[in-house]
Amino acid sequence: MLERIRGKLREWANRPVSGTVHFGEVAVDIPDVRELEGIPFQNTALYLELSNEMGIKPLSLEDILSQTDRKVLDNSVLFDAPPAVGCPGNHWRIVDIDPQRRVGTLQLCSFLGGYDYHQMPPFEVSYETPMFTGLSHQEYEIDGEPAVLSEVAQRVNKAIDSYGCGDYPESVEQKGETIYSSNASGELHPLYGAN
Repeated sequence: MLERIRGKLREWANRPVSGTVHFGEVAVDIPDVRELEGIPFQNTALYLELSNEMGIKPLSLEDILSQTDRKVLDNSVLFDAPPAVGCPGNHWRIVDIDPQRRVGTLQLCSFLGGYDYHQMPPFEVSYETPMFTGLSHQEYEIDGEPAVLSEVAQRVNKAIDSYGCGDYPESVEQKGETIYSSNASGELHPLYGAN
């Protein structure tokens, strides 16, 4: 009987524990929250509140789309932190934009966009949801040729899955970065790296 109870307890301890992670107004259902251990996601609602206090208007996808073109977004990482020391924030790569449904699909990623946190599934955000304080436009090359961020992430994720290390493969090289932040009017302006 005791062994049966121990078996049931082990079974119970190993069961998936579903839950929800919130990025401001956006709720993401997670099949097993235990998989999220070690993922450095932050409190979006707090960061947006701090941004407002600092005179930074949070932006929606619609705001960002109206100020940038798709080519820039294909190589950009969106973020939710105010540009202040000590606020690492969350970073997302745009996986897809559906203008008919007015949603974007985002993937939680590293701050340079080259690594995806696969434990967090991609999720949809409506065009109208204010969730971002800016973006960082990345310039990468793969084997000496310009590459879009999704290709970089695919190459880096494959290397990490294969070799278990966090280093970028030699074939991937970051060539530049320009960071844009929102201002009090909700206009993106360059903070760093603009040519």
